[in-house]
Formats: sequence, C-alpha cells, structure tokens
Amino acid sequence: MKSNPIRTWNDYAANWKVLRSIVHIEDRGVPETQRDDYLETLGDEWGDKPSVDQFVNDFLVPHCTDRAIAAEIGSGGGRIARRVRPLVEMLYCLDTEPAMLALCEKALAQVRGRSQFVQLGREFPSLPIESSSLDLVYSFDTMVHLHFRYVFGYLREAARVLRLGGTAVFHVATSDTPQGRAHLLQSLSDRTEPGTLGSFEYLGAAALLSCASSLGFVPERVVSGVPGNFYYERDCICSLRKVAEPAL
Repeated sequence: MKSNPIRTWNDYAANWKVLRSIVHIEDRGVPETQRDDYLETLGDEWGDKPSVDQFVNDFLVPHCTDRAIAAEIGSGGGRIARRVRPLVEMLYCLDTEPAMLALCEKALAQVRGRSQFVQLGREFPSLPIESSSLDLVYSFDTMVHLHFRYVFGYLREAARVLRLGGTAVFHVATSDTPQGRAHLLQSLSDRTEPGTLGSFEYLGAAALLSCASSLGFVPERVVSGVPGNFYYERDCICSLRKVAEPAL
C-alpha cells in the first residue's frame, strides 16, 4: 500500500493541481459540473463563499482604506487576500509554507494592488515587520489549526506591529458552540491526532479576549454561534482594537 504523500500544508499546496479535481467541497450546493469554476483558489473547498464574503464585509472592509497597510497571517492560496488587496495600499501575505505563498502570488497576479509575500519561520511566532507600522492584521481559517500558545504568540506580534487604533481580527476554533462541539466530537470519533494536517485546536472567545486585554486590545466585535454563516455558527471571530502599547 502506498503511503499518503499529503502530510503537510506545503504538500497540500504543492499538489493542488491534482487535488483540485478530487478534493471534497463543503458547500453542498455546488454541483460537480461547476467544480472547476467554483474552485478559484485553494481554500474555496472549505465553508462556502457567501460566508467568506460576509466575513470580509463585516470584519475587514470597515478597516480597509487606500492608505491602509495590512497583513494576513496564513494567507494560504489567496482566498481572502484577493478580496482585500484591492482595498488597501499594501498587503503583506504571510505564511510558513512556500508552496502556499507561490499559489497566493499566482492568485493575486491579476488583482489590483500591491503585496509582499513573506515566508514565516516555523519557530515560535514572529512577524518580520516593523513595530507600529500596520493598520490591520487579520487571520482567517488558520488559527483554527494552531496550538493556543502559537495563537497567543501571533496575537502578541499583532499588538507589536499595529499602530495605536489599529485592528486585529482573529478567527479561532471553539467547542463553545453546538457546531464546534460536533466538530470536536467528530474529530475524536475519527481519532484525529493533534498537529496533523487539518486537525483543529479548540480555544474560544474567553481565553482569546483575556490574552488580548493584557496586550492592549479592547474587543470591537465578537461573533460565535450565530446561525446563517458557516464560520460564525461553528467558530469564534474577534475584532480587537489596539488602545495601548503592550509591555512586550
């Protein structure tokens, strides 16, 4: 029996050309005949596009201007970046996986705006960006896979690189919602090992907000367990405004 060659997110991205034709699309309303048109970027297979568009409009667009400098932690194949780049002056696309960055750069090739594509180290979170230089730092569908120490590490880095008044938007997994608990129970039934490809780490709003408060953030909006949006119903999304410099 051949071993599965897809063991890491870099493998997933490097094999996207093949996976694109067989990967499971979570939006059940997409017929197989529309697969090619629907999968515009890696990541479109997860959730559904209306839910993603609502997230961008609710949480990111209010902080996007033609003079804003933004960064996405975990830009993946460019699913969110291609929606955000035309709205800001500069978007840093940050990812630990070189194959993901290559796909992201390709996805943004015909999208108006400017970007820098930066590979992050795999060690404890560090953003190679000047302190107090950004207006918006966001992460969508990435922190759901990270241990809470890494989530807090990236939040700490967001506090460092944001200007006063800047905004951090973090999306995390939680077992506080019915859909989140169902996801956790399914992962237990499937015997999903922590840290493996696609595994979730369940955090929730209380822990994230507690850490955010110690870093000089105040919550602007918190959504969790809200029906009608794939991610709002299952997960937790927090918009945090930086009101004080953290004691790093």
